[in-house]
Amino acid sequence: GNNFSALDGPAVQIPAPHLPAQVGELVGTLNHCDPIAGGDTCAAWYVSGNKGRCFIKSGAQAATMFQSEATSLAALAATNSIRVPQVHLATPDLLVLEYIAPGTPGANYWPELARQLAALHQQTSAQFGFECDNYC
Repeated sequence: GNNFSALDGPAVQIPAPHLPAQVGELVGTLNHCDPIAGGDTCAAWYVSGNKGRCFIKSGAQAATMFQSEATSLAALAATNSIRVPQVHLATPDLLVLEYIAPGTPGANYWPELARQLAALHQQTSAQFGFECDNYC
């Protein structure tokens, strides 16, 4: 089996029993489990294996934080306006997302981002606010 106990971080532990079934199926045999920059309030990890890779956040400040983030990402994705990472798993303890590797912006990066943000902000709703607190 995969040893995911390496996901212990400074003052944060990802509960290993949750990982082998979901993350193990996603990445396969563990190759890398490295802490990376990913936010101010949570620990962030780059995890890769022989079948794939993912981005994991742990250490939520509220029990609903990661599910709310997953709901928010799904709402952004549903607009088909801007690329967001796919959510693989959201629990009170961790959020497992598609890993999007950093890259160098191409020549059309800024104009394309402007078009995507404009399309995102053209989305409307029947009411003010969002369906859940999203901690942003």
